[in-house]
Amino acid sequence: MILRRVCRFWNLQRASLTGRCLEQGLLLLNPEVIGVARAHQVPIFSGAMTPTEIFSAYQAGAEVIKVFPAATLGSGYFKELRGPFPEIPLMATGGITVENASDFFVAGATALGVGSSLNLRDETPASIAACQEVARKLLAAKG
Repeated sequence: MILRRVCRFWNLQRASLTGRCLEQGLLLLNPEVIGVARAHQVPIFSGAMTPTEIFSAYQAGAEVIKVFPAATLGSGYFKELRGPFPEIPLMATGGITVENASDFFVAGATALGVGSSLNLRDETPASIAACQEVARKLLAAKG
């Protein structure tokens, strides 16, 4: 009896977590979350690092796999991943800069996830202009 209550409680927690993940757009490897997202026609970009995680997330239905930490792994890692996974869309995420963005595209990244490179230092016109320039350069990196 106690075990069934614990299991029911766990199921409620998982369902609640899945709902929150969908609402907040969290990108997880959990196949259950990916399945719920797909059932609700919510695009999901799942995070992964290893080839096993990448394949598992893609098999579970993730549309794009966010490979993190891309800068630490290096663009060569993406080139190596293209051997066994030529058709899996891979997004380089983590440490992407203007200086390394084109390297990831050349190596086979489908897209880039950029965060800190686009952070404003403040809200001055100069900082906004600098952020816009970084965005232009990142967009040009695809070539």
